[in-house]
Amino acid sequence: MRGQTSDGANGRGGFLRRLADRLPKGALRAARAAYGRATGRKPGGIEIPADVRARALAEIRTRMPPPHWGVPLAALARAAEMAPRPAGYGAEYDLIKPHFDALYYFGRHADVARRGFDPVAHYLRAGAAENRDPAAWFGTAAYRARYGAEIRKSGLTPFGHWVREGHARGYLTAPFHAFEAMAEQVLGRPPAEVQAQWSAQYDDLRDRLGRGTLGEMVTKAAALDPLVALSWPRAQDIRVPPFNSDLVVTRTEALHRLQARAGGRRAAAVIVVNRPRWGGGRRMEGHLAHALADLHGAENVLVLTTEADGAMPPGKLPEGLRVVTMADIAPGDAEMRERLLFEFLRALRPGSVFNVNSRLFWEMLTPYGRALSRDTAITCALFCAERTALGYWTGYPVRMVYRHFDILHAICTDSQALAEELAARFMIPEAARGKLRVLPAPADATIPVAAIPVAAAPVAAAPVAAVPVAAGRRPQIFWSGRFDPQKRVDLVHAIAAALPEADIRMWGAPVLDGGTMPPPMPPANLTREGVYAHFADLPLHEADLWLYTSDWDGVPSILLEVAMTGLPLVGSRVGGTGEILREGLAHPLPEGAGVQAHVAAIRAVLADPATARKQALMLREALLAERSEAAFRAVVAELAPVVPAPEDAA
Repeated sequence: MRGQTSDGANGRGGFLRRLADRLPKGALRAARAAYGRATGRKPGGIEIPADVRARALAEIRTRMPPPHWGVPLAALARAAEMAPRPAGYGAEYDLIKPHFDALYYFGRHADVARRGFDPVAHYLRAGAAENRDPAAWFGTAAYRARYGAEIRKSGLTPFGHWVREGHARGYLTAPFHAFEAMAEQVLGRPPAEVQAQWSAQYDDLRDRLGRGTLGEMVTKAAALDPLVALSWPRAQDIRVPPFNSDLVVTRTEALHRLQARAGGRRAAAVIVVNRPRWGGGRRMEGHLAHALADLHGAENVLVLTTEADGAMPPGKLPEGLRVVTMADIAPGDAEMRERLLFEFLRALRPGSVFNVNSRLFWEMLTPYGRALSRDTAITCALFCAERTALGYWTGYPVRMVYRHFDILHAICTDSQALAEELAARFMIPEAARGKLRVLPAPADATIPVAAIPVAAAPVAAAPVAAVPVAAGRRPQIFWSGRFDPQKRVDLVHAIAAALPEADIRMWGAPVLDGGTMPPPMPPANLTREGVYAHFADLPLHEADLWLYTSDWDGVPSILLEVAMTGLPLVGSRVGGTGEILREGLAHPLPEGAGVQAHVAAIRAVLADPATARKQALMLREALLAERSEAAFRAVVAELAPVVPAPEDAA
């Protein structure tokens, strides 16, 4: 039994308090109104009796001088102190009233002041459920978050629980959810000590505004500009830095955490990525990291993951480079995360920032990109666009270029094909096309040439049941990719069904939203091998050729890696894949090629493995000559201005 109001534990007040953390504010408001219609009671609260307000006004007017914020507000607060307990309110009203700051409540909540509600009654009936605070030093929502189980058990409002139990136990009341972390981690002081000092400073400032010289100065300003006087109610909600608001405290503490993860040091260059990526070698972010480490030193380069946490694959980043994640900070609060990313980057003061597929970074550019670009060269990497299930183009190359082109230092792509497509699609003037830079991923000369499979033998161009028994094996065709619509997993299954003389081995899994698993019953000659952690884990010595299928693409890392092995390549020539799948050195198929075209190309390779291998080795040498780390590093050096050594703290 609640005992503090006549509503009881199952009454309106208790019911709404139990729903406070579950319902949006609009739903709470509707629930209160429905209760009022059903019971005939006002949903907001009980008005202070008129005679009490008259006596309070007369009393305030006799005081010389009245407080600087004026007679009406002071009189209303005095009336609340003088008002008797309204009918229908029990012990909790009397319990909390001596500790209730009516002046603050009226100044903070204009709707309560306008209707002259008894603030204590309003808090009990509605304010606590709406997370309104009874005093500047008491946060209803924050207290409920800290001690919710005890509050529910007591049957009291959060403020009532503190007065009866929490005060004696030394419970924190500060109206900031991240207060403890702010006190301990940022200020290095015990939370109770910080709370006491903050509260004392608040009281001192309010007293000086109400009776002191500070208030006199505001009054004189208000005499010159009436708009100044309108701010007097807000004088009850004084901001004492760094505790300006719950939002500011939460953001400051989170920013401090990020800076601590960065070692308290700034960075010459930052690479922002959505998540650690496995299975594809260094990829763009890895190549950028190595190039920037060569330019600035690994200790002065930082990689920031925004959407997902996790370890980077071994060897992807240089030793000594810092990796920081903000994936676990303020999840679900997009505006907070955008502001945090912006503030963190400004604190690091890098000369250049590279975005590689971070959605948060792209979204942050809308409110903060222009400010960030004043001091930092921003380069965003773009790869191929995506298609929706209905066939419409989408993705960063479609959605982001026109929004942010003017503030970007550069846009780098992995292929010449995409750079030309962007220039044409957005009609970029010739004078501005210098912002579009192609960064061909370096070819990895350390990837060894794959051994020729044992007992490999030519396969007849016509369909046969299997390789002749004397050969001792069936041809092995490797495929790897996402099990997503773009990669045409369905086409691979159809190719296997039309090519019974060979085995197809697939590595992969669904990755993107809308990804689909392959058909449940694959052909007998198709095996799903699961996923691999690193390209070197694949049994490439068993492969006769590599099949690559895609409806659209950039320059996939997997194609560049396979090209280094000397394995013959059969694949879709779409987007940037033609920069790897070259006529005479590989076996490219035109966009939209069907099952029979793929089967014919595969059989041609298997029928003359020696020629196919020779062509593949020539492709390897051509790519090594064109795609060197030195050439990549030279382009990155143009995009990453050299800045003074970052010796000072972030």
